[in-house]
Amino acid sequence: MKNRESEKEEYTRAEVFSAVARKTYLVFKVLFYICIAIACAAAISGVILASTNAIEKWSVYETLLFFFEVSIYASISAILIKNVGKLFRDMANAKSPFCEKAGRYITKTARYIFILSVVPALIGNVAIGILNTSSGLESELRFKFGYTGILAGVITLFLSMVFDYGYELQQKADEKEK
Repeated sequence: MKNRESEKEEYTRAEVFSAVARKTYLVFKVLFYICIAIACAAAISGVILASTNAIEKWSVYETLLFFFEVSIYASISAILIKNVGKLFRDMANAKSPFCEKAGRYITKTARYIFILSVVPALIGNVAIGILNTSSGLESELRFKFGYTGILAGVITLFLSMVFDYGYELQQKADEKEK
């Protein structure tokens, strides 16, 4: 009798997990489109503001560079969010957090977090250096590396290893039940 009740309870937990994961996937899908809209708006705003010289303390190049950086940041964020959304979609379909692709999605997420923390600042600072030497301007615009993001990327990478191991254990447990 207890075994049958625990099976029913486990089924209910799996269904609840699946429903929550599906809703989370939908939230991430909306966030993806918001990031894409921000990236496009930043690119368009940069061109408009640079052409009208609306930001008086910045040169045309600085204005374009700043909004280009925002656009890159939003685009990478959109890719990261889409990847996390796929993770939740697959978890919902598997009715378990330890599905086959979870470790791979989390590893990709760690890479995107690292890229998001390093690449925009790297591109921005190199472009500022080129701008300063080629135009003779001394720009005060600086882009900072996200050290917290780098640490979060490393922690997320270790988390992917936990999910890979969890999937292996889930497979072994499923084989024992058969």
